[in-house]
Amino acid sequence: MAQELAPGQVLGAQGQYTILGVLGSGSNAITYKAVTAAGLEVAIKALTLRGLKDWKQLDLFQREAQVLASLSHPSIPTYIDYFEQDLGSDMAFYIVQEVARGKSLAEMVSGGKRASESEVMRIAVELLQVLQYLAGLRPAVTHRDVKPENIILEGGSWSGRVYLVDFGGVQGIAAAGGSSGMGSTIVGTFGYMAPEQFRGAAQPASDLYALGATLLYVLSGRNPFEFPQERMQLSWRPSFPPPTPLWGTLLDGLLEPVAEDRLTAQEALDVLQGKARVTTQATRSRARRESELDPPARSAREARGVLARQDALGRSGVAFQLSRPAGSRVVLERTAGRLDINIPPKGMGADTLFTASFALAWNAFVAFWTFGALASGGILFALFSAPFWLAGVQLGRTALGGVLIQERLAIGRP
Repeated sequence: MAQELAPGQVLGAQGQYTILGVLGSGSNAITYKAVTAAGLEVAIKALTLRGLKDWKQLDLFQREAQVLASLSHPSIPTYIDYFEQDLGSDMAFYIVQEVARGKSLAEMVSGGKRASESEVMRIAVELLQVLQYLAGLRPAVTHRDVKPENIILEGGSWSGRVYLVDFGGVQGIAAAGGSSGMGSTIVGTFGYMAPEQFRGAAQPASDLYALGATLLYVLSGRNPFEFPQERMQLSWRPSFPPPTPLWGTLLDGLLEPVAEDRLTAQEALDVLQGKARVTTQATRSRARRESELDPPARSAREARGVLARQDALGRSGVAFQLSRPAGSRVVLERTAGRLDINIPPKGMGADTLFTASFALAWNAFVAFWTFGALASGGILFALFSAPFWLAGVQLGRTALGGVLIQERLAIGRP
């Protein structure tokens, strides 16, 4: 890390910033408290070439400046300036922002201060609103390092204004022209990183996971990594029962390991507002997966569901036709020890029609080729078409099978 700037040192082309002291430091940058010529207190984040561990750090720093310049939200300290300065034996880079005066959530909790449920709820709402703002930008902006240390409460009070700071790992405008995030630099803090971040696939939903982990820390006073995991899911309930069912729903929804099943910012706000019915992303994801199943697979799933519901009835020894969900064409017949599942043809759909048309065109072309070869006396050329005939027959069977063939599954003793 580069040598710290001394209080009273002047920065800027016109000497417009005077260093007052150090606000904090990270692995590669130092943040100073400074004052402008007009008397305005600001925060200056400084990075030097000598302090770099690799060039990616400079890329992230410049990306942070570019993204901050495009943001405007009351919970994000206002961007003021970016400049570079030649120090003779070194080169320095600076980001100037509004000062977020207060204490971080980490300082508040580690200092023994505990918030009431209503205070935590207010903090959650303000952070959800800022994350909703970031996700709504085009391209969307992902902070990638939401954690208690990067959330400041103005005045060091639980009732103070909430700030989200340190966009050093931000993914957004500068990355928009490249990939969608796959294979990008892994940025984040262990315990607060969503599973997808470990494979370099951060997205706005990753920040929501980090918020869930942060809220769990504030409510329980324990870091998320102190809780056991089961199948990538934090198992927090056994050692920390939620204060209310509302918090249980919110934390479970935000800490979903699968990004597509995680609560969105709006859904999380709806939970906090106590709305009776919340159509969650998880519900929509399950519905989408169900709709993507082909008819036989969907019918088999329906069959399993009906079988489970009718299990007791099957012990009577009398054959009967079980009821089925509305719209389902699967037919189940059950006697003692045996279940027959009849899955009707799926009918002529767009995919079947396409396959049938292709099979017809394929076989017509092969027939033209074969008869043409025979007519010209080219028996060897005609024999060469045999594999193509086999392929054409298979295509025809595939097309007609979906329209004509009924499947029957027998489970149990004959």
